[in-house]
Amino acid sequence: ILCSIGPLMRSINPLHFERSISCLLAVFALCMVLQSSWYLARLFEICVVVELPELRDLYLLMGLDVLITISHIFLPLRWHMLVPMEVAAGFLYVFCLVFLGSYLSTRDVATNVVMMFALVFCASLGRRYYDQQERRAFLNLIRQKNLRVEAE
Repeated sequence: ILCSIGPLMRSINPLHFERSISCLLAVFALCMVLQSSWYLARLFEICVVVELPELRDLYLLMGLDVLITISHIFLPLRWHMLVPMEVAAGFLYVFCLVFLGSYLSTRDVATNVVMMFALVFCASLGRRYYDQQERRAFLNLIRQKNLRVEAE
């Protein structure tokens, strides 16, 4: 399988690759919600008894946090290609709270929402800064090569 990925990657347009990965990340965010037994049961109106109901939001938030962090740090995508995943992650949690309900108090829910959007905002801002630094470094490299060519 790994041998066949190389030729496949060379044949794919980088823009299409970025868009595909971005959409796949948004689907992963949806899967984080659907893997939660509490929210899945509430979605299909099934009665479920949960031993520690306060942890259901924690698991969902931590899963979305991991997805956001990994996508911003390890994936070779430009910052604006991560926007669909960021929007999906933030608003899926809000959707769950508003339409499916939460065991947490209103204060805890508000804190979780603010912290989720702060995480998304800071991760996006950091990725944007990193992209700008890469572009500046590339421009400096081009300038140095131009100066060397002119000197010769």
